[in-house]
Amino acid sequence: LCDLPLDDMLEKFRNSDALASFIAVRPSNSLSKIEYGEDGLVSSIDYLSDSVLINGGFFALRPAIFDYMEPGDELVEQPFARLIKERKLMTYEYHGFWRAMDTFKDKKKFDDMYEAGDRTWEVWNNNSA
Repeated sequence: LCDLPLDDMLEKFRNSDALASFIAVRPSNSLSKIEYGEDGLVSSIDYLSDSVLINGGFFALRPAIFDYMEPGDELVEQPFARLIKERKLMTYEYHGFWRAMDTFKDKKKFDDMYEAGDRTWEVWNNNSA
């Protein structure tokens, strides 16, 4: 869920030559990167810095995206790799409210926020869009 200013994202996309765009956001939970050897022994654990951005899962696509897709492709992998080579993929960096809802724990967190009146993602109700 997100309070993304969709009009702004779409305007920047429409004014570009890109065929696809997605939002780049900070992960909502702490993540660590591990390194280990073939024996499975960990050699390091590094926490990802606040400067790391991830694909936030909100996309804007032009119909020509289908020219870059082949049967069995996963959108973010093969077609986006083709777009990157042609410099036709852009991102919209966003630092507002964004949280993934991938697990039951995530849903519970959103339910708790909702019950407490914290409904940041409801841009249609809070005039933040």
